Amino acid sequence: VGLWLLDEYWIYAIFILVMLLFFESTVVNSRLKNLEALRNMVHPPHDVQVLRNKKWVPITSKELVPGDLCFLSPRIDEPLPADFLLLSGTCITNEAMLTGESTPQFKEPISTREDKDPFNVNTDT
Repeated sequence: VGLWLLDEYWIYAIFILVMLLFFESTVVNSRLKNLEALRNMVHPPHDVQVLRNKKWVPITSKELVPGDLCFLSPRIDEPLPADFLLLSGTCITNEAMLTGESTPQFKEPISTREDKDPFNVNTDT
């Protein structure tokens, strides 16, 4: 662009600079919109009951650690972003964010497994 300014092509040089600034501003605007859309996708933390030190303690889902035993009360249309192993009861899960599966899946408790097929936390999760 600098050489074009020296050779009587200054109109082309100015046009290229204006187009470059316009292009970069649209890229920045697009990235800001995408970042805002991603921030709006985050689910707020939920309150759950966790068994710690032989007592049920209310904590938020952000404080969950692997191995926590949780009590989940029935919820309607309230997502809980965590991976759980059902000990009892049944539920329907939407695993679209994990697996890409768009159809909700019916989950059964671990108690329905055969006695001859023991559960191993290290290999079955």
